[in-house]
Amino acid sequence: MQFDLTSDIHIDFWVDPRNGTKKQYNMISQLIEGSLLPQTPSNTLVIAGDIGHYNWQNKILFEVLLQHYNDIVWVFGNHDLYMVSNKVCKKFNNNSFDRLNDMVSISDNLDGVHYLNGDSIVLDGIKFGGAGGWYDYSYAKTVWGYSKDKVIDLWYTYLNDANLIKLPYDTEFVNNRGTIDFIKFCEHQKELLNNSIAGCDVVVTHVAPTWTHIPSKYNMPSSTFYAFDGNDLLSMLSDKAVWAFGHTHDPYFYNSQHGVHMACNPLGYPEGHNIYSDLSKRSFKTIDLIELNTSYDEVFKDVL
Repeated sequence: MQFDLTSDIHIDFWVDPRNGTKKQYNMISQLIEGSLLPQTPSNTLVIAGDIGHYNWQNKILFEVLLQHYNDIVWVFGNHDLYMVSNKVCKKFNNNSFDRLNDMVSISDNLDGVHYLNGDSIVLDGIKFGGAGGWYDYSYAKTVWGYSKDKVIDLWYTYLNDANLIKLPYDTEFVNNRGTIDFIKFCEHQKELLNNSIAGCDVVVTHVAPTWTHIPSKYNMPSSTFYAFDGNDLLSMLSDKAVWAFGHTHDPYFYNSQHGVHMACNPLGYPEGHNIYSDLSKRSFKTIDLIELNTSYDEVFKDVL
């Protein structure tokens, strides 16, 4: 009972989207096969969000990955909502959700690719559930004493989400500046998770459901945009369950206060913003649900 895990692939940072389609296939194949695949891949790959900024390129990535995996399970990340060019904005009518829906449609038409958004699926005896998840202001409020309004001001100055996620004013989760109301959207995502994760062996989100293990180097108010208060959700799971997430570009493997195994194994950007410069350290990590319950630290001693 095992699966491979990655997140934050950001494929357009690794393979220039200006290359032609044939070159895209070759370069993405070289990246996957030359650096990222485990020696013996599992049947299923989990991608915990942030695939890339261009849906057509993400499709090529999925097609390459399907040459090595029977199934791919994915959730969206904040970058999967980004509108990074005028061409993308025009194509999707300045609506990030239209861009995501297009990506889901691409996924649905690829045999073996499964999008989770408040639902679950059983593959090889493993029950996967999840949704993208989103961040809230609980960390900044609890640790730093920030008010909600102060966190919102920080969000506008700190996070690209405030500028690159675009929504029409008649969209349910839009704020008064035409981008996403992250607090309201987080509550919606938590509701989706609440309705889908009971009895799951593996829960997948992009954003972590707890901020208890934020490293000291990230001990700052803006780290509130990398987690949400999911303690009620964690308490629904068995202590044999795994919660896979991304968003941060540092790997994390630890047990939550509820005993749930937390696992983050990002690829991240080619240079900087990642704890490992050695690409082999960022390869897809195989997680065995049986081994995890013998010695978590021993299983991941090479990345802890």
